[in-house]
Amino acid sequence: VPGDDLPAMLTAAAVDAAMSCSPQHLILGMSAETFWDGADGASKLKTALETRAGVGVTLGSEAVEAALRAYRNIRRIAVITPYMPVGDRNVHRYFTDTGYEVLTASAGSPAWATPSAAIRASTSLVRAAEAEPRRTTALPDLRQRAAESIVTFGRAS
Repeated sequence: VPGDDLPAMLTAAAVDAAMSCSPQHLILGMSAETFWDGADGASKLKTALETRAGVGVTLGSEAVEAALRAYRNIRRIAVITPYMPVGDRNVHRYFTDTGYEVLTASAGSPAWATPSAAIRASTSLVRAAEAEPRRTTALPDLRQRAAESIVTFGRAS
């Protein structure tokens, strides 16, 4: 992985750990890094990861793009991310680089929204998050302890 910064070193360590299982293909499930520096940055990241892993790699950014291509006629998209503005700019750049018109790439604040519309949307999301969780789901736990296998959806999680 290019560079000697901590995120690159951690990604390299994660690739090495995953490759200890001898997979035939590697999927990078995290997404922000796969959008960084647009399509060119994604391409460089993929090449570096494939070189390190010795197998094919699928990035989150290219998986989203492939899903959009499956619908054939989609050219205008709106993207809502959990990222800070710098991450949003990289998502916007990636999709612009790959031929899409990006209407928004932000944490739910479309560029065209009026302040009052943005406030209404934000308020409704906060109210929904403050509501009691609608359900819990038990997930399998290798230790088979039900109390440690519960995930709560909503603010309380």
